Amino acid sequence: MGGCMPLENSRKHHTTILRCALLAITLLLAVPAFAFPIRMALAPDNNQAVLNSVLNSATRELIINIYQFESPEIAAVIISKIKSGVTVRLLVEGEPLGSISPNGKKLLSAIAGAIRASGNPDSRLAMMTRSKNNTRRFRFNHAKYVISDRRYVLISSENFTATGHPVAGQIGNRGWDVVMDNSSLAEDLMQVFRSDADARNGDVLLVRSNARVLPPATTKGPRRAQAIPDAYGNAASVRLVASPRSLDEIVSLIRSARVRIDVEKMSLPASWRSPVRRENPIVTELIRAAQRGVDVRVLLNDDTVFGGGEPDDSKGNAATVALLRQVAKAERLPISARTVNVRRADISYIHNKGILVDGEQAFVSSINGTQNSVENNREIAVVLRSPDAAKYYGYAFEFDWRASAPTSTYGTRPANGLVHDFSSFFTLSAMWNSRENQNSPY
Repeated sequence: MGGCMPLENSRKHHTTILRCALLAITLLLAVPAFAFPIRMALAPDNNQAVLNSVLNSATRELIINIYQFESPEIAAVIISKIKSGVTVRLLVEGEPLGSISPNGKKLLSAIAGAIRASGNPDSRLAMMTRSKNNTRRFRFNHAKYVISDRRYVLISSENFTATGHPVAGQIGNRGWDVVMDNSSLAEDLMQVFRSDADARNGDVLLVRSNARVLPPATTKGPRRAQAIPDAYGNAASVRLVASPRSLDEIVSLIRSARVRIDVEKMSLPASWRSPVRRENPIVTELIRAAQRGVDVRVLLNDDTVFGGGEPDDSKGNAATVALLRQVAKAERLPISARTVNVRRADISYIHNKGILVDGEQAFVSSINGTQNSVENNREIAVVLRSPDAAKYYGYAFEFDWRASAPTSTYGTRPANGLVHDFSSFFTLSAMWNSRENQNSPY
């Protein structure tokens, strides 16, 4: 900074001060003071590999909370970490989709057996279920996250299943994962985990087993669409959001929009039912956003993929799409709504719970748009202020949106004819390329 030292000549002195001020501003703009690195992933394209990298990054401790655990591949990675001496604390939901499947029970028994064989008193597998009094704190433990060494945090919309975190090249759900290198966020989420996994609450049971054998892996078949690669970037800030009582945060995010909102969700009913039938406040806020001039696009899962027959505009996501289209037409609002075309998008279904705002913010989440998810479940989400994240997930949203357009505007090209051009999207910085920390999930 020798060129910024004051000079005796007054005119030169003021010129130097101005030059130094401009240099300082440039540096502040180029390197945000509070930015932290993130890694972004998608199901079914790449998120199992990214999840495994986070699990493998742990040298001391892994904290995991998951609603549904059905993946032998992911279990094998966790068991290897247990055998290597890493402390593993795992909390699972005891009643996913009604009950844990037979394969899921075998898989969790194998993890519990590895914990018991390790002799590590700090490792444990816990299950959230009903207490002896038939009560529990949350309707479901529906969160999906991993904390590695109290530094790396992975938040996901997806379960540990064959479609939630599928083997690369296999068909699966559409979902979003994000990994954040942020020890402050890790500590905040650790506090949530400690409370949720505390057996003294009466609705958490420790699982013990001597089992050693994992059930066989299952897949859903190859995916034809070209995979989108995972990507790296930065976030200026992150805000942790948790259900129950996440509505205020979701509403605040929608109200912050000035230009556009893109929503991709598994479930967004037009109304909530308890204590009385009423409008879904999330849907209401999306309409209000359009009324103030924000472009709103809503892409929802096709409920018929679960065997529901023909679309029914009177219920579920189809009713929400019909409502938004009706309001847009009646009030001439900038709202577009679609249900996904799973065949063209080449996915099992939308399991995502994501929101993008103004190309600046990304909501990565386990929170559906249902009243139960917002008000009764344990759910975890983050609001990232990150153009990188908004751009990455926005690209995936655009792919799904275009694939779900009417045939007259989209055409009939098969999924293997859809080509991704990521060449101009993200460039790995020297920080990433150096691989300074070989145990880093980056």
